[in-house]
Amino acid sequence: MHLLEHPHVVWRALVLVCSLVWVLIVSMCPARAFGAVNFSDHTVPGVTPRGTTIDLFDYWLNGRGDPDDQLTGQQEIGINLGHSLFFGKNMGPSVEVPEGQTSAATDDNLNNYVGDRRGPRVGIVENVLGSDGYPTLAVGKTKGESLAYLFDPDYPNSDYRQSFSNVSGLLQVDDQGYYYYDSHKNFAQFNEDTDSFTLYDNWAVNETGNSKQGQFFPFNTADQVFNSDELTPEGTLSPKSIKSINSELNHYFGLSMSTRFVQQEGGQTTTPDGTPIDVTYNFSGDDDVWIFIDGKLVGDLGGNHDAAAITINFRTGRVIVYRDENMNNEYDDGESIYTDTTLKDTLGLSGDTLEDGSYHTLDFYYLERGNYDSNLSLRYNLVAIPESDLVKVDQNSNLLPGAGFEVYNTTDGMEPSADTLICQAVTEDDGSVVLRDNEGYPITVNHLWDEGVRNITLRETQIPAGYRSSGDIELYLKHYDGNQTANQQEATFLLSQDQWNTGVYAEPKVTTSVRGSINYGDDQSVSGNELITQGTLFVVVEKCDANGVWHPVTGNALDGWTVEEGTGSEAALDALRKAMDGESSSAAVFTLGSGGAWQAEIEELPGRLQDYVYFNGSGDGNGTLRGCYYYTTASRDDLASAGAANTYAVTNADSFTREFSARLYVPNILNRVIVQKIDQDGAPINGATMGLFTENDVTIDEDGGYTLKEGAVPIEGYTGETRTLSKADGDAIDLEGAVIFTGLEDGTYYAAEVNAPGGYERNMRASRITVSSEGVFADAGAAGDGVTVTRGVGRLVRSMVQFATDDDVDATLHDLRAVRMVRDGSDTQWEKVNGADDIHLTFSDAGNAVLDYDAVEGSDRRFTVDEGEPGLAIYQCQEHVTEPRQNLEDRELSPLFTGVTIVSIENRASNVTVPLVGTKTMEGRTFTEGETLSFGIEGTYEGAAEGVNVPYPRNASLNADGSSATLVVTPEAGTTSATVDFGRITFEQPGTYTYKVWEIAGDDNSVTYDDTVYLVSYEVTQENNVLVASPATITVEGSAEDSAASTDLAWTNTYNPDKPGEPDKPGKPGEPGEPNNPENPDNPGEAGGPALPGTGDSSWLGIPVLLAAAGFGVVALAVGVRVRRMRK
Repeated sequence: MHLLEHPHVVWRALVLVCSLVWVLIVSMCPARAFGAVNFSDHTVPGVTPRGTTIDLFDYWLNGRGDPDDQLTGQQEIGINLGHSLFFGKNMGPSVEVPEGQTSAATDDNLNNYVGDRRGPRVGIVENVLGSDGYPTLAVGKTKGESLAYLFDPDYPNSDYRQSFSNVSGLLQVDDQGYYYYDSHKNFAQFNEDTDSFTLYDNWAVNETGNSKQGQFFPFNTADQVFNSDELTPEGTLSPKSIKSINSELNHYFGLSMSTRFVQQEGGQTTTPDGTPIDVTYNFSGDDDVWIFIDGKLVGDLGGNHDAAAITINFRTGRVIVYRDENMNNEYDDGESIYTDTTLKDTLGLSGDTLEDGSYHTLDFYYLERGNYDSNLSLRYNLVAIPESDLVKVDQNSNLLPGAGFEVYNTTDGMEPSADTLICQAVTEDDGSVVLRDNEGYPITVNHLWDEGVRNITLRETQIPAGYRSSGDIELYLKHYDGNQTANQQEATFLLSQDQWNTGVYAEPKVTTSVRGSINYGDDQSVSGNELITQGTLFVVVEKCDANGVWHPVTGNALDGWTVEEGTGSEAALDALRKAMDGESSSAAVFTLGSGGAWQAEIEELPGRLQDYVYFNGSGDGNGTLRGCYYYTTASRDDLASAGAANTYAVTNADSFTREFSARLYVPNILNRVIVQKIDQDGAPINGATMGLFTENDVTIDEDGGYTLKEGAVPIEGYTGETRTLSKADGDAIDLEGAVIFTGLEDGTYYAAEVNAPGGYERNMRASRITVSSEGVFADAGAAGDGVTVTRGVGRLVRSMVQFATDDDVDATLHDLRAVRMVRDGSDTQWEKVNGADDIHLTFSDAGNAVLDYDAVEGSDRRFTVDEGEPGLAIYQCQEHVTEPRQNLEDRELSPLFTGVTIVSIENRASNVTVPLVGTKTMEGRTFTEGETLSFGIEGTYEGAAEGVNVPYPRNASLNADGSSATLVVTPEAGTTSATVDFGRITFEQPGTYTYKVWEIAGDDNSVTYDDTVYLVSYEVTQENNVLVASPATITVEGSAEDSAASTDLAWTNTYNPDKPGEPDKPGKPGEPGEPNNPENPDNPGEAGGPALPGTGDSSWLGIPVLLAAAGFGVVALAVGVRVRRMRK
């Protein structure tokens, strides 16, 4: 039978070929091409509310990653060992009360399941927080143990506990202004490397008991709970079918959340559209939950129970614990109530609820102890308190942890004392700390003013080692009445009393809020609710120029400000983008905050608050700064599409409220001294070991100098080898032959040489270093002892850099005048150096990496002395003026500058070095671009010891046989004279050294080359173990009088333009190169190689598609041939 005589067979063959090809395609197809899910494409943004701190804890019984299915002996292992509260599986039922009721805790039932549809186990913890600030198991019912071992992030982690403090990103904000998290809507994964949560666009983990789908297991990951190859019909992540009892889930953990809030408006706030709404705190979930307000228990949902809920209403004061049968985290009429009480009863209030204007802290503690469901739904709209913070920073922008402060009320001349203490604070790891009172509430300037505080003293009590303090810091409160502001609202802010003396600057920051509609453009508006999904509201600080045109201001307080050239909405958008990229702190996007208000916080306000339009231009600046509000129809996630066409200035700015706080920048100056090694000519020397010594290691000489004792040992940790210092490499200064000693505590040190580098004698002379609150100063000792000291202004303290940059905002410290001062010893008075010119300096505006002052043309940059201690008295320069600035007249500004002290100690070479320099002259033309001159030098050595080589100048290149050297000089084009600098010759042995020196003729036939050969001789002798070289004797070889001395080395070449040149000679053929075989290209198919089918991910379909085409082609061809034959 012929195959093509049966068409049905042909088509079956065709189907078979296609099927085989399809199988091949599928087998080679990567998963992503058929629905592989990128989990990161399915996240929703989380927020971290101001005033709320969340800590997370992981607990375990065996290994941290082991399955949570231990049964045998689980009460005596891991986190359970030695404690009353147990984490574990199947810890026993306890149906002690009727359905819908709570049960009382005893030591025997703390860990038992309360029973289906039964309320929480009340009374597990005491009604007040313990003395350590954490819940305590109830005395009489339990062992009375503190739960700090579970909830204190500072409690030492063990083999069965890991804490993560101040985590971020768990919460979202809904359209009513509530912060919330709901495990029934979004799975939350905790990321330990960033201490933050990732929220996904769907729930995960199926319930096992009487719960709703969607569980809270923060220590599990998306790939463990979601399908990786499919999405839901709605396009969200698809949950796997695992249940809450799955042993792969991490069941044992805890979470605590502390929220500081203010009670206002009778316990009400408003929605984004201004509708009044009650302030509430809602929770629904399991297991243990305890809620404390101001340290008193108001919500008791303890025990191993099914999901239970609580609502605290701050308007009515009612507190309800109930069974949330509708699973909506709100109490609905008819739902079973477990307990019904009030804030008045639990907190002992005189009224039904908290007083308006009062500050409070709500502490929430949550434990998941069983191997069952883990529900968490949290929702609240507490009103946050503006916070003032303090930042500790040194001159290098290092943020300093561990600095301690006390804040005192010194109004009306009150002295700092225990009675006037407002708060204490210690800077944290990031160098900052929020100022809180003794009860832990943020200190606000409005509250201080209401309490009658007008003046504050900030005293540093713990100074980081190696730093010096600014001393007591005086601050004051400035208040504006309603008739002094643009929107008739009172305002109070904190200012520095004497920033020009202490360097402490109270940088204002503002929280601005708006409720209701935002008007923009020509009678257009957007409501607060519409703003949730429509457009972006933002604020930018702007400055008015001399022509009345407003420009955005960008930058920050530590690096300085910049008034941008652009204007209008386009420039405002550029300023906003810089802020969102972390490059500026003077613009912000509004976000929906707790309480239903749209809020933005400008972290740092450039310039003086008195100069803002909001204060009616009451300052000298006459209203030259403003916060300008803008609305763009572009979404926050798509600001790239925002431009002048869809961005508008807001026209009802007076509807925005402002609340001011402060960021106190407090500088500390790192104490350091620079020690440099130089030779007798002042050239720096690398490789010398320098050190700091104590007073017992030196003697004071009759001439007033200091000499290091034989055998003296430097202070441990204070030795170093001189090297080339470079700011580009992270050093504090550009300086050769130097070493920096940092972190000097107050006291007296002596800088001296420990070991001299090869070829030099050790100098035993020393310099006295004095370190105090005044600074770091060095004494040069006696004149002529080889020790000099250089003094410079150093760096401006970082907190004041914003006043030094030429930024059109404030350049008060841009130009300086430094007066040279000197004193005989650290205990004597400074005296002005008579007849010495003042030093004039200007701030280098070259960017953040510099932060230094440069000398004005014609002025010195530093001041050097050969005896005594140098100093500089620093003032604002009145000769060189950069506007705008504040005129400080004759106020001394020295405390604002670190001062730089450089001790230079001279080494006399045990060897001796001499220079060898000549000149080259061209007559008849100038040197051309790229022209080179070559010179030869050949040396001999009479009296040479065996094996000693003749030394050659350092700039000459030694030839291959070592018997001569060559120097190549490139003269400056367009000149007729060039310096021929062979460099210095170093002699290590006595004797007579003679060098023959000549010019090597070039190949330019139009030039007559000078063929003079010079003989240069040195007589080197040894005197007191030191080599001494006689002045060079220079003669012309072959001259009539061979011993006649020449004054210098000089060669003159003559250009002869009429002298014909020889024809070009063919060049010497070069060595044969490598055969020009092209390398195999990285990508076959690129230019230079044959195109081959790709075999990587990008061409995975190539082979099967070719096979498919071939298969179809073969069959189609056969069918076509058969059909044609049949037609014939």
